[in-house]
Amino acid sequence: MRYGHRAVTILLGLSAQLLAGCAPTPPGPQSIAPEQSIVRLPAELARARLAVRRQVERGFLQERVVLGNDTAVAGENAIVVQTQWRGDPFYVFKSGRFSNPYTETSIDRRVADEFAGWQVSPPMERINDHGRYRYIEAADEGVRCVLAWQMVDAMAALTGEVDTYAVDFRFCDTRRDVEALLALFDELELQPYL
Repeated sequence: MRYGHRAVTILLGLSAQLLAGCAPTPPGPQSIAPEQSIVRLPAELARARLAVRRQVERGFLQERVVLGNDTAVAGENAIVVQTQWRGDPFYVFKSGRFSNPYTETSIDRRVADEFAGWQVSPPMERINDHGRYRYIEAADEGVRCVLAWQMVDAMAALTGEVDTYAVDFRFCDTRRDVEALLALFDELELQPYL
């Protein structure tokens, strides 16, 4: 009988731990440590990183890496990663593949909002280690910006499953040319541990 009491105690302890793990994620973006980020940055961008914010909502995760901006341009230099979130036990069952958020309409709207009155190129294509991606160039009074976006498949370290990630990069600078700005995007690595 004493073993039965001990087994019940262990089961109750495990149940409490599991329930604690099921606690809902707080609403809104939460700051996380850089080493917990999905994104691995080249050294130059790692030094410019100001913050990493993560938000989980309705089974989707968004992580925003905010970078320094030495221009007077409104808006953040940032890398944004979006994917499905399976860290919450209520979202164990996927509803299908993660869909591409970069529709022509959404990109047009974003460019109009962020670069109104600027000289903006039409979307162009380029290739990096993850495959093809699209980008635009924007220029105004000595400031050059790029907005690049790409869908990437990467394996999550903990689950061993391949998931799809939407990655975009907005960076404005007065010193670097567009090729150098895109090279920073090309050097990004995804190392998801989710």
